[in-house]
Amino acid sequence: MNYKHNYYRYHNLDICDALLCKICGKLAGNLHHITHKSQNGTDHPDNLIPLCMVCLNGHRKNNNPTTKQLREANE
Repeated sequence: MNYKHNYYRYHNLDICDALLCKICGKLAGNLHHITHKSQNGTDHPDNLIPLCMVCLNGHRKNNNPTTKQLREANE
């Protein structure tokens, strides 16, 4: 089972449920790793946050919001 299915199961969601971006509230198209796997992050649902493409691209280009802010938004 992949990490997306684990995320849905962990949060008691149906696979058909839409995820909303934790930053702006729009429809999320991505589950983003808060702590990147290259930095010893895991696929555990606590390390994943739903983001829309606009917020994901902003994070990747500017590292804004920061990893700390993403973690706080995910709580």
